Amino acid sequence: MRSGRTWECTPIAELLTWDGYAQGWAALHGGYDPRRGAPLARVWLRAWYGVARVAGRLRVPPLAVTVLGLLLSVGVPLVAGVNPFAAAGLVLLAAGADTVDGAVALLTGRTSRLGAVYDSVADRLAEACWAVAIWRLGVPGWLVVAVGGLCWLHEYVRARAAAAGIADVGALTVGERPTRVIMVVTGLVLSGAGGLVVPELRSGTGTAVAALWGVLSLLGVGQLITAMAEGVLGPAARAAAGRPDGPARAARPRPDTVTRPDPALQGQTGSVRPRIANGRSSPGK
Repeated sequence: MRSGRTWECTPIAELLTWDGYAQGWAALHGGYDPRRGAPLARVWLRAWYGVARVAGRLRVPPLAVTVLGLLLSVGVPLVAGVNPFAAAGLVLLAAGADTVDGAVALLTGRTSRLGAVYDSVADRLAEACWAVAIWRLGVPGWLVVAVGGLCWLHEYVRARAAAAGIADVGALTVGERPTRVIMVVTGLVLSGAGGLVVPELRSGTGTAVAALWGVLSLLGVGQLITAMAEGVLGPAARAAAGRPDGPARAARPRPDTVTRPDPALQGQTGSVRPRIANGRSSPGK
């Protein structure tokens, strides 16, 4: 935030450490701890965490970073037909901005449900721009629509499951956003390289990568549905099912009830049959 000629900065001590950020990130992503995750994911998040600390100190609003990432994504299809390599760079920067906005919100304690909605909408619009960029490389339109639809279905299923109260829908799948970023960047780079060798390779390479992207997206939807089926009913779903306290439990004895052996039945079969008595009636009756 600008004040006169100087920038007002948040002291570093007030920002979360890497461990604190990793714990907060894990809580928002199904318990996946980036400190113990895949090396690529750990390096990616750690690198953009440093950028987020700078943005947090300068008090940059998370929404501003979200808008910046969306604008970068809008530029991807505009330059993909001319320079696929530059388009790939824009995708990486947009994906980095998507990481930074959430990191800034966590580091500065400005996370909110509305911010999560804005971020999700920006992500879907950005992915639509990336799909248009792949189409501009010569990939068949039907394949682009199919891949985009599967990506949308993946996120829609997760959102509806969370709204229904189904737990464990934060499970990571092979169709997650990092996979989409990798597929788009790979398609742009390989298409650009292939076009430099033989012009016909440009559309063919892009089509092959888009097909692989579609397969991974379909597998991701399947993994997500499986995780949902194995999940535990959350409060909303329990209430809808008429079980606000959870699954039906076996009836338990009353607190004032005790079990006593029935002497009259001992010796007939060699076993003892319990006899119920409670505090309102005498044991002998």
